[in-house]
Amino acid sequence: MKKIFYLLFVLKSLCLFGCKNKEVIQDSDKQSLEIVGYFPNSGNSGTLVTIEGENFNHFSDLSVLFGEQNGKIVSVGRRQILVEVPKGGGTVDVFLINKQDKLAIGKYTYQKLSLHSIAPDFASLDMQIAIRGEGLIMGANLPKVFLNNYEVKIVSISDTILYVTVPKGQGIGPVKIVQDEVEATGPNFQFISFLDMQPRSGGKGTVVEIKVDGLDRVKNSIIPFFNNEKVNYAPGKILKITDSLISVEVPEFVMTGGVNIIEESSKSILPGPEFTVVPAPKILKVSPNSGSSGTKVLIYGFYFSPNLKENKVYIGDVQIPINSVKEDEISIIIPDNIKSGLLKVEVNGQVTIGPVFSNANLGVTKIVPENGIIGTEIELQGFGFSPIIQENQVLMNGIPAQILTAAENKLVIRVPAGYTTGPLQVQSGSVSINPGLQFKLAFVETLGKGELNLATSGGSIALDQSGNIYVLEINKHCIKKIAPNGVVSHFAGSKIGERGLRDGQGDYVLFDLDKNAGFKYNPTNNQLYLTESKNMALRTIKLDGSTSTRKSTVNPPGKFDFYINWVYKNGLILSNALNNSNYGLQVLVTPEKNPIRVFSFVKMSNLSADVRFAIDDLGDMFCPGLNFVFNHSVITKYFNNGAFTASFAGGVNTSFAGSPSKTGLQDGISSEALFNNIKAIAMCGKENLLVLDGGNNALRMVSRDIGEVSTIFKNDAGFADGDFRTAKISSTASDIVVSPDGRFCYILDNGNNCVRKVQLE
Repeated sequence: MKKIFYLLFVLKSLCLFGCKNKEVIQDSDKQSLEIVGYFPNSGNSGTLVTIEGENFNHFSDLSVLFGEQNGKIVSVGRRQILVEVPKGGGTVDVFLINKQDKLAIGKYTYQKLSLHSIAPDFASLDMQIAIRGEGLIMGANLPKVFLNNYEVKIVSISDTILYVTVPKGQGIGPVKIVQDEVEATGPNFQFISFLDMQPRSGGKGTVVEIKVDGLDRVKNSIIPFFNNEKVNYAPGKILKITDSLISVEVPEFVMTGGVNIIEESSKSILPGPEFTVVPAPKILKVSPNSGSSGTKVLIYGFYFSPNLKENKVYIGDVQIPINSVKEDEISIIIPDNIKSGLLKVEVNGQVTIGPVFSNANLGVTKIVPENGIIGTEIELQGFGFSPIIQENQVLMNGIPAQILTAAENKLVIRVPAGYTTGPLQVQSGSVSINPGLQFKLAFVETLGKGELNLATSGGSIALDQSGNIYVLEINKHCIKKIAPNGVVSHFAGSKIGERGLRDGQGDYVLFDLDKNAGFKYNPTNNQLYLTESKNMALRTIKLDGSTSTRKSTVNPPGKFDFYINWVYKNGLILSNALNNSNYGLQVLVTPEKNPIRVFSFVKMSNLSADVRFAIDDLGDMFCPGLNFVFNHSVITKYFNNGAFTASFAGGVNTSFAGSPSKTGLQDGISSEALFNNIKAIAMCGKENLLVLDGGNNALRMVSRDIGEVSTIFKNDAGFADGDFRTAKISSTASDIVVSPDGRFCYILDNGNNCVRKVQLE
């Protein structure tokens, strides 16, 4: 152990000194005397020179020679000799003498300029340090000063002391001063600097390793800090610390931002790289989720690290080697002797659990198509099937499916009557698996065709808790009702297209509607609400068609939504007002008051009054924003920070989903996704948004947490019912509403003059 320590010391010392000339002498006990450096290398007679090395105290007959003159040894320690320079001149060689042995130390120049000490001898960026010596001012110009060859800025200077600011640098090396052609070196200075951090992304619980230059000098007085939601910075938990490396656990509520290390003794800050917060990995699909030794398995999802070493895959408690990785896909090969178990993915300490992986010589890798209607023929692609039809069995959510053809790598089946979206079970011979894939029963059908009179564009649609659909015919200034059985009836407003402002019931009521009219059902009081910009009014409509009016100070009221978790359960509407002076002004109003008053507001640019937006149960608001004139292609998220009111001072994500710079059709997360003319946004359950993407003739799904966008269906504009491969809607569809259970969506299809019912299962 003593030998190891000695070697480490010698190696370290060799790195510490710019003035060095390694020589070795051994005494009778085999103790090695080594010289590794000295300072200063210049000065007048009487200057004290420090010689650094090892085991000086084991040698009793030492002397130091400057040229031909002996220096006066002031003290001798194990690792240091302090000697006073004798009288002399010019540049001379310096030797350490021990009896008959003579070791060369270096050269010493007799001159006024000399560097004696530096304090502190380690520091971080922008700290000030003091350098003491003699002859520091020798001419009209300031000298140049270097720390380990990094030039520094002089703050102040006198003949015996100068103060400098530590520059950006790293490593250890001597302080050096150059005045005209005169040069002097002194003791070593150690930079304390942030060298590296890995990984640089993750979340709460991620363990990062931080490399710090000079950590051995400060490791007992440092604290790593991360950007934090609750406070500006929060400390990470130090798990392990060495002379060069810190292992730190990322704290909760971490936010993307720079990581800093605070050195407590000097109160200095070491600025580090940015730590990017990413959600825990998400597994979308494992294909196949069964197999045996040698089977290639693809894990599809989000937030995998492109750095293979930052990902781990487990089946049960066994870590599986990763073959390749992309941000949305991990490839593994099943090794020998793997038992069935839960498949887990860990990325930088964040873990997500996937399906059970079954050790079996049978697997389903793909279903084609993935959605459709009863009677659809689908292919189960995979391996291990029997080519004999009778030896295979497929259950679709517990119902046997007819097998039409069979091969070792493919079964063709028909979706059975009575099927609802659910798990798939496949058996071949005695082997049975649940592949984790589902065929989604999903289709589009038409309601009200030939019985509605919709405007070319605009209008709105509402859905009550009994499944009745209410449609605004804005060009006829009335409301039609479609019952769950598809029967269409006149609900409220004039039957002959008369416009006006009159309360009452049924066709006695008069409305004055335009494309900005907002229309929505409020489940907390079982009533419909309608905004009329031309009448400057909010109309309350009971389900028997009885209508009452509250005049509005909001000029004019447009589309709106309820934040039902507010203290006024039936009262708060977030209304989109549009006028010449306040384009896109969002206003909070209280409809239980008469007249409606402005409660509070926040200006939200690039919004328009005729596009439906959505508010979730947290009060966060999702609005379509503009990037091109009148082309809504990005969703903006406004964060609510009010406990009992809706207050949007909590921040804004202007590119929550979609690109602020281009349009198109592309799935992905946040700004990776592309939209083209968003017509309406509605909540679909608590965790997702449904988006009517008019320019793409598409229906899109967006997760409310990370803005993950997927396409439910997209086809050319037109009219066709059927599954999502064949269904078509018009390019002028203008509104959507979603059933409370998230199973159905209803689209106001203006161009086809009807309502389209979409089953989303």
